[in-house]
Amino acid sequence: MALIWTWIRSHLQTSLHGEPGITVSTRAIREIPRNRCMTGSPTHSAQVESERAPQSDSALKPTTMPRKCTYSAADWRVLSQQWFPIAAAAAVGSAPVAVTLLDVDLVVYRLGNAIRVAHDRCPHRGVPLSIGCIEGDELICAYHGLHYGPDGQCRKIPSQPDVRPSSRFRLRMLPAIERHGLVWTCLDPTDGEPRLPPFPAWDRPDVRAILLPHVDIAASAGRQLEGFLDVAHFAWVHRGTFADPDDTVVPLYSTRSTDYG
Repeated sequence: MALIWTWIRSHLQTSLHGEPGITVSTRAIREIPRNRCMTGSPTHSAQVESERAPQSDSALKPTTMPRKCTYSAADWRVLSQQWFPIAAAAAVGSAPVAVTLLDVDLVVYRLGNAIRVAHDRCPHRGVPLSIGCIEGDELICAYHGLHYGPDGQCRKIPSQPDVRPSSRFRLRMLPAIERHGLVWTCLDPTDGEPRLPPFPAWDRPDVRAILLPHVDIAASAGRQLEGFLDVAHFAWVHRGTFADPDDTVVPLYSTRSTDYG
């Protein structure tokens, strides 16, 4: 019987992200109402489960390359050190929002007036925090109701109200900045300084700032960059909006290097 139980455990102890040692019932996850906290006590002891929880992760710890990543290791390392917009600020309201950056699942949420970004994974059982809810200044996991404060540290385990959660129950937080109507973050903030593109016109009172809907492009970042830099396609692609189909010539121009590119 002991051998059978050991075999069952070895085959079941896989989380949503394929990490051994954390059990998750996929059927139970499907039954969790989105953005609604569950009530009642879990069937397992949080004191026992904390021994299997991942080791403590300090806030703003660099993100490691995810499994089954679609980027090359070299490209991912370079891109992970850059700042990216991951959500429209207006879209982050009273409920957590799930996003993906460089194949890393993240959750964006607002506590009061402050934006927070963390890995979309509860350290207790690996459930996506984006299906949880917000109450006051806490993000609450939808599986067992664990309460996480603004710094990512778990403050409360409802099934064990007298237990002070250890640092193992701490979210992997990322830096978050709300600017130009967008939420920005960086997976590997090595120097701690946000490198966001300047856009002073956004805050000018005489300028109408409009945030256009995002567009999914089935191409690499390099191809997208080429599209922004290439002006020769204007007369052919954008003739129905701002381009002149009779003006196809591109005058010679020179480029210059700056400290940001």
